[in-house]
Amino acid sequence: MTTRREAMEKVRKLFALADRAGTPGEAAAAASRAQVILDQWEMTRDEAEAGDADAMISTFDYEHGWLDSEGKLTLWKYHLVAGLAAFNGCAAFVGSRGRGRSYEISGRRASVEITRMLFGWIAREVIRISKSQAAGGGLRRAESFRFGMVEMILFRMREDRRLQFEREKAAAHGPAALVRVSDAMERIQSSDAAMSWMKAHRDVRDSGGAEFAEPDPEARAAGRGAGMRLDLGPRAPRLEPHE
Repeated sequence: MTTRREAMEKVRKLFALADRAGTPGEAAAAASRAQVILDQWEMTRDEAEAGDADAMISTFDYEHGWLDSEGKLTLWKYHLVAGLAAFNGCAAFVGSRGRGRSYEISGRRASVEITRMLFGWIAREVIRISKSQAAGGGLRRAESFRFGMVEMILFRMREDRRLQFEREKAAAHGPAALVRVSDAMERIQSSDAAMSWMKAHRDVRDSGGAEFAEPDPEARAAGRGAGMRLDLGPRAPRLEPHE
């Protein structure tokens, strides 16, 4: 019996054949066969081209695939990438690409894409809010504020997951509890696989061991407050007004 992964691979081969076809008729025939498979599996061409969500990949697999790059690592981005990677069962590491230093991850394709999306979403909000609430205090204050925000955001994400797990565990043997245990096991296995990938590639290194200046305590605390007020719901993130 054909699996979804095999169907994706066949679709990719058929579209590649259509692209290389010698005549319009050959191209149309290959594309038509590919479309039949897409319809059977209720998937789009983009999904098939993206490949198996469970396949192990790395941002290093793509020429400009890093989450971000800068001349010098910054504490808040470093912490955000590491935290989101761990949250989604990925491994985080530092590369030497782009503008000098690059934030990279490896893991299941689906997990890598979720981590990338979350990083972009949160990083934009952190920068936007810090420009209004930490302005005029110099670079150290701004970076400390951002670090505090990231600390609180990651804490809230982990706490929300823990509380959800506890609620479902209280349902004893209900299906939801079994699903949560399965999800937890998948994240552990995915994280282990991601770490194995990283160790097998000697041209990258773990994101541990970097040195940063000590954050400003006051700005860090202010950032934590902003991180607590940031709306992490399904809508676009926003900073809720003070009571």
